Amino acid sequence: AQQSAKRRANFAVIAVAFLVVLITFLFWYQTWFGRRLSTSEMGQYLSDTSVPHKTQHALSQLADQIAHGDQETKRWYPQIVSLASNKEAEFRLMSAWVMGQDNTAPQFHEALLGMLDDSEPLVRMTAALALPKVKYDTPEKQLDFFRNVLDRLASSPGVTTAAACVPLPFSGSNWSASFQIVGRPLAPNDPGPHGDVRYVTPGFFKTLGIPLLRGRLFSADDTQGTQRVAVIDENLAKQYWPNQDPLGQKIRRGRNDPGAIIVGVVGHIRFSSLAGEEASSGMVQSGTKGAYYYPMYQSPRPFGYLVARTAGDPSVLAGAFRSAVRDVDAGQPIHDFQTMDQRVWASLGPQRLATTLLGIFAGLAILLAAVGLYGVVSYGVANRTHEFGIRIALGARPAEIARMVLADAAKLAIPGAVIGVVVGVVLTRLMASLLYGVGAADPLTFFGVALLLVFIALLASYIPARRATQVDPMVARRYE
Repeated sequence: AQQSAKRRANFAVIAVAFLVVLITFLFWYQTWFGRRLSTSEMGQYLSDTSVPHKTQHALSQLADQIAHGDQETKRWYPQIVSLASNKEAEFRLMSAWVMGQDNTAPQFHEALLGMLDDSEPLVRMTAALALPKVKYDTPEKQLDFFRNVLDRLASSPGVTTAAACVPLPFSGSNWSASFQIVGRPLAPNDPGPHGDVRYVTPGFFKTLGIPLLRGRLFSADDTQGTQRVAVIDENLAKQYWPNQDPLGQKIRRGRNDPGAIIVGVVGHIRFSSLAGEEASSGMVQSGTKGAYYYPMYQSPRPFGYLVARTAGDPSVLAGAFRSAVRDVDAGQPIHDFQTMDQRVWASLGPQRLATTLLGIFAGLAILLAAVGLYGVVSYGVANRTHEFGIRIALGARPAEIARMVLADAAKLAIPGAVIGVVVGVVLTRLMASLLYGVGAADPLTFFGVALLLVFIALLASYIPARRATQVDPMVARRYE
């Protein structure tokens, strides 16, 4: 009987495992991660969007085929353009991504231009990133575009300096990658140095106020065909060259990378968040993580951010940006105008929400503490009405009674406030990551709250004591 039960149990385990594998296979087979679609299935899934994952499957396969130069995909271009105006944002987003794979189709270019006014920010951003691939399909064209735009922007009224970069600080995007220090062997299982990577034009560091600590910054001569160079920040220098000068060292990314010589060291900047730790490529990293910069004129990008510094109001520079881009390419879209203060403010949204909620709950806690404190102290003072009557009958003045009550309340309230401050200082270490520009043990905050609670305790004692001192002594003696 035991062997039979054991066999049944083993059979049940095998059956469950088989079902798990079968269901997983069927899910994989039926989604865009699985099999390639036939021509009939492709047409059906592109025209019938009632099953979203099938349409996504078709769009994903088309993107892969277009990227590999499959000319047969052109028959499906009208359906892709049609999905660009679908009411579902997920289809519009994927169609923008697919259209970005072909930089020669005029219908794609027209559809992408229309998507710049989409109601969904992610759709607008995807379309904006896809558009440069249509017209600026070579590094040389990309380089000429940014160089000409920056020349015009730098000469605009009110602009002190101008630059381009990707990614931009506090834009919600941050890139990181491993690199190799040429001439320094790696230990077994060592993934190698790692840092945030950025592409910038020569005026970037001056525009953002990043100081040069050693060496030199990028210049207009750091272009394609010249010696590849890089600039690192002080944190990366301390991390990987703690006891030596990094200038002249060579770093490279991947075996096919000829490498870049480090020519300068700049100051470290906050890139994603002012408070606590920073995020890099979706992973939480230390706020002290280093970064290395490449010149965009040596490594052109098909997209980027334009930044400018002004001595006046930065919010009025939107017109200068538009004019500079329009003078170079009237059909090139530009969007996402924000000052750096606005971007920094937006990056603190999660911290503001958390601190607002903490403030609300802290206010409720103080209110409850005040009500409870008032009730307890008031009740204690009211119970002494008989004592007050006797003291007044013996010649004590009302003012003396009030001072005595307040002194007794202070003897309880002040030590309690001191203990509360000490405990609060210890506990607020837990919320230090939510704060910026103020310490976890901010003396003004603790002093203010402690003073408020002491005031409430004294007020709770004074009001009933004053009422009791106004009662006739003969009446007060009857209180028990």
